[in-house]
Amino acid sequence: MVKAAAAEIGLEAGAVHVIPFPVNEPELWPAYVPKGVTQYLRLFSAWGGTKLDRLREAGYKVVILDEGAEKEISGADVRAALREGGDWESLVPPGVASIVQEFYDSLNVRTL
Repeated sequence: MVKAAAAEIGLEAGAVHVIPFPVNEPELWPAYVPKGVTQYLRLFSAWGGTKLDRLREAGYKVVILDEGAEKEISGADVRAALREGGDWESLVPPGVASIVQEFYDSLNVRTL
């Protein structure tokens, strides 16, 4: 989904890498993310601040995206719209909507 959204703003697929890692276990981070990699964060909660502190303490360069911006929508809003049959597609980028719809189509779910 991140790559689909990035493609919509003109980023090449090879320029975007999403590496999930156990953020609560800093001792495992080197196995997932090399030291020279820049971390990008959006800070909308205290948890974001905690992640920022942990990453900086571990020596990672951190770039804060949208500093001071208010969160416009949450994943909880999207999930609620999906459950309730609401207009979830307007809440996500078109590329993400396409991926979600394909997933539901593969499950033969008729609620979307």
